[in-house]
Amino acid sequence: GGAVTFGLGAVALALIAPLVPPDHAALAMAGPLFVMGCGQGAVITPNQTLALVDVDPTMGSTAGGVLQTGQRIGLAVGQAVIGAVFFASLTSTTVDGYARALGHAVLAAICFVSLAVAVGVHDLVRARRRPG
Repeated sequence: GGAVTFGLGAVALALIAPLVPPDHAALAMAGPLFVMGCGQGAVITPNQTLALVDVDPTMGSTAGGVLQTGQRIGLAVGQAVIGAVFFASLTSTTVDGYARALGHAVLAAICFVSLAVAVGVHDLVRARRRPG
């Protein structure tokens, strides 16, 4: 649900960005960015809980460290890819150029979110098929 909420906010941001006059951009984008932030917040805690649920408590600190390292690597890769898409799409320094580049960067973020949703759904289906 959190990933879908983030994705909906991202789609709204991508649709609004090219249509907003520069003088009102911050106010117009605040809503979609808020929705994206709520979606991200809704993903973090359940993700950590689900990732560590089957870990033996004696190995909890090690598993937590590995999880944090994986999250940081994923964040770095995601930021690099989204930033690269933004700057590769930036063909002019006009407002339209920045709006178009933002739209492309948001689409790259939506690709990551779609992958996360697909993995989450696959994990839910697999967990329900497991004999309990």
